[in-house]
Amino acid sequence: MKKKIVVFGVGGCIYSSIIDTLLSNYEIVMLTDNNHELWGKQKNGLEIKPPDLIGNCEYDMIIIASSFIVDIAKQLTSYGLPLNKIDFAYNFIFKYKLKNATVQTTLDDNFNVLIQNSMTHNGLYLFNYYQDKHVLFKEHNIKTIIETLLENDVDHFFKISKYFNKSKEGTFVDVGANIGTSTLEASENINVTKCIAFEPSSDNYSLLMSNIYANKLQDKVSAYNYAVDEQKGKVKLLLSEECSGDNKITTDNNSTSTNVEMVNSIALDEFLSGHYEEIKYLWFDVQGYEYFALKGCEEILKNHDPAIQIEYWPHGLSGTNSLDLLNEFLIKNFNYYVDMDEYDGKNPIIKDIIEIKNLPQQLHRKKSKAHTNLFLLKSLMSD
Repeated sequence: MKKKIVVFGVGGCIYSSIIDTLLSNYEIVMLTDNNHELWGKQKNGLEIKPPDLIGNCEYDMIIIASSFIVDIAKQLTSYGLPLNKIDFAYNFIFKYKLKNATVQTTLDDNFNVLIQNSMTHNGLYLFNYYQDKHVLFKEHNIKTIIETLLENDVDHFFKISKYFNKSKEGTFVDVGANIGTSTLEASENINVTKCIAFEPSSDNYSLLMSNIYANKLQDKVSAYNYAVDEQKGKVKLLLSEECSGDNKITTDNNSTSTNVEMVNSIALDEFLSGHYEEIKYLWFDVQGYEYFALKGCEEILKNHDPAIQIEYWPHGLSGTNSLDLLNEFLIKNFNYYVDMDEYDGKNPIIKDIIEIKNLPQQLHRKKSKAHTNLFLLKSLMSD
């Protein structure tokens, strides 16, 4: 007899990546989500119900299919539901999707995240990441790793680059490299001769360097402990306690947050001067600081035509007062874009760059995913 489960969280890549596995191995008795607009709607043949109704059904386990595992676990226990009947989608992803059952995420009675791993030392964990690559990570890196693995972003980036005749031999520049998951994957691409990675957080940077050497990539990958900005200087980096991928640069000089790190910044135009011709791929994921990073590489963009992808997160951009500035910059420097959330790896949906003004409202309506990645184009075919 199959175990009966409740799945909490029906939006985003985590749910979509495990639902087929769950349907095959368990009896799903309830789907639930905190987004009240989803209540009453159907998904995978099941009605989505409010979370406070979980106690009314008979179940063996609740699986949290969300990255907000601590918040949701606290919410569930506030309903009087037992913590020992709560499990996490991360564990199913590692076991079924990544074929790695050695990584197990649990919570203790104080809601501290615990990661059990057969290879661990002083809070560091190791597992096989991509092909024959290995990655060292800490507890607050796991969300970044899971999302990178599930969303196929790097693979799709190179596929769409080839579609638009931009698959050329040269350098991949990773802006906001975190612990190196995207760089590790990009280094395997046949057209990437070199990777240059920038990561402002000293903690992430130390893991980035460790992962470069652990995978014997020191001759192919160069990494720098800098933020990428419109000019050389210093910036304030707000550090997230929950997820290393959520660190963000602030432009608010009046911020009272104490969990900050002052970091050195560079502009790509100046730092990469003399190497513009080698740069064939630009990859930006800087949590709402995209405008300033792009502003610092105007010369590269103006005189060359690399394949380029940026994260587009209206909430984060609003936090740096740069949403309108970024839209204006993109309209000035590009003519088309592809929303990578709509890309199936084969046929891209090409949109006029002027439509970028409507994108924040479109993403807001999605609720479950208020950000996307954009592949930017000056023309539809590269020379």
